[in-house]
Amino acid sequence: MLPIEVRQLVTEDFDRYFKLRLAGLVERPAAFTTDADSWRNAERSTLESQLSPERSDSPVIGAWVGARELIGLVGMNREQRRSVAHKAGLWGLYVSPSYRRHGVGRRLVEALIAQAERQPGLRQFRAVVPTSCVEALALLGALGFESYGLERAGRLVGGTFHDQSYLAYFIKELDPGEGGHP
Repeated sequence: MLPIEVRQLVTEDFDRYFKLRLAGLVERPAAFTTDADSWRNAERSTLESQLSPERSDSPVIGAWVGARELIGLVGMNREQRRSVAHKAGLWGLYVSPSYRRHGVGRRLVEALIAQAERQPGLRQFRAVVPTSCVEALALLGALGFESYGLERAGRLVGGTFHDQSYLAYFIKELDPGEGGHP
């Protein structure tokens, strides 16, 4: 296994974060809801705020080889509205091509789950993954994400429609007094 450090990104990591996220958006445009042009043209301060320590409930986790090479990313976006604050979305999972099939994606998602388990009141992750991203779907399935739906033609990228799978990972079962069913 590669000697990889997995940790939450901070604002000082911005340049490497920007570059790796852009690489993913260019390589696999159908895999992400953000497109490369929007990423390139976004205000730096807006993108940099994603790495702010004040966003500890919505971290971006990175995988590093050595101290300087960022090779993978995954983010979490915690819902802020009270009625859905028990949920968070997993987004932006990407691993540099030369580091795939070395367990990097697994380590990233496991680190994100571990961080989520420490957040009060968080019960589940949601992931929306194009069906063409078979590696991501297999990884999430192996880690316990359950499919709960399919949206036909959920994304339109480059003139082509892409179906999307909806998956959920239950961090903690709901207490009987909390209502609803996971």
